Amino acid sequence: METPSQRRLTIADLPHRIENFPLAQKLESRQKVGNFFTIAGVVVAFIGVLIMIGGPSSILVSYSGPTLTQFILLNPGMVVSIGVFLLCIGSQIAPPVVREIEAFISENFTLVDDHGIPSVEGVIAGQIEPGGHLNLVLASAPPTPESQT
Repeated sequence: METPSQRRLTIADLPHRIENFPLAQKLESRQKVGNFFTIAGVVVAFIGVLIMIGGPSSILVSYSGPTLTQFILLNPGMVVSIGVFLLCIGSQIAPPVVREIEAFISENFTLVDDHGIPSVEGVIAGQIEPGGHLNLVLASAPPTPESQT
């Protein structure tokens, strides 16, 4: 729904660039952290799988209990679980910021035709550029059930 505070953009106005957009900068930093957790999770899970496949067939443990290395060799499934957990954390860091950007676009911009009527030809989508800039571009609208018949 269009509100009076929304900026009206036509297809000719797109792409529209917003310089130094704070949420874009926030997304870039979150993506870096998310990528770190994802890579760390893949590496840890891969090490756990390698221990499962090629680990020792027997381990001697003293009466005082296993050392950390012996504990990891005895329980490689836990290593894989930690890797998958890190992978899940990495995948959940950036999406909330993406939703914030989508909400910002839908609250502040509306696509209109040349006569000022809200357009159904497409929707405005955001593309993040390096350096914290946001480009508003035209994304085609999904086909409606009436147009498919």
